[in-house]
Amino acid sequence: MYTSWAHHYVPKFNGCCAFLVNPLFIFCILKDNKLQLGNYRWLLLYFAIFNMACSLCDMLVPVCVHNYRYAFSVFTAGGPFQEYSEFNQFIIAFRCSFIAATYAILHAHFTYRFMVLFKNKALAKYFMPYGLILTVLYCILHMIYWVITCYVYIGADMERKLYMHDTIMDVYGVESTKLNMIVALYRSSLSHFFRPSIRISILRSHRHHFLCSNVPQAMQGIIVFQFSHKISS
Repeated sequence: MYTSWAHHYVPKFNGCCAFLVNPLFIFCILKDNKLQLGNYRWLLLYFAIFNMACSLCDMLVPVCVHNYRYAFSVFTAGGPFQEYSEFNQFIIAFRCSFIAATYAILHAHFTYRFMVLFKNKALAKYFMPYGLILTVLYCILHMIYWVITCYVYIGADMERKLYMHDTIMDVYGVESTKLNMIVALYRSSLSHFFRPSIRISILRSHRHHFLCSNVPQAMQGIIVFQFSHKISS
């Protein structure tokens, strides 16, 4: 799906640059004898490898972000995983997990710099291999958490795809039902999470008006959910 020249070519250009610069960066790290990077070289090596992996994923699974009313969506916009399938739906969740992994990388870097200043002896003693292994596991846990969240909890079912159908058709000219999508709905559209068979009754009691007069209006009632079926995901 072609959206614009920038969206189509810029990630590919950046990915090519990543595969040109990072191998040279790795070579400089491994061959350096002047800077005396110490254990920091292994952290930089890890960053370079992650950067190439992220760039490769960005080229293979290009995504597009679209907001509409009470929801925002992320869907594949090209590449070999564009056609809808359960496997490709998992792939887009995996692609989004690199966003969370980037924050894990930043956490690891700031933690290392902090320990250089205040816990340098412990860092020099334990970083290799324990600190590096912990850094990698921390990143992997971020990715696992994000994959589960995107695939299980906000992976777009047919109901959410129909909610986004008209706006995606108007803007991109494609059927949302045929896309691999992640759709998150805000609180104002919670009704889309429920089947029509679920009745929501709001009971207000005049006898408790005095007790409720000092609390926000949103709390002045008892919401009773009468479930006849399970909540649809």
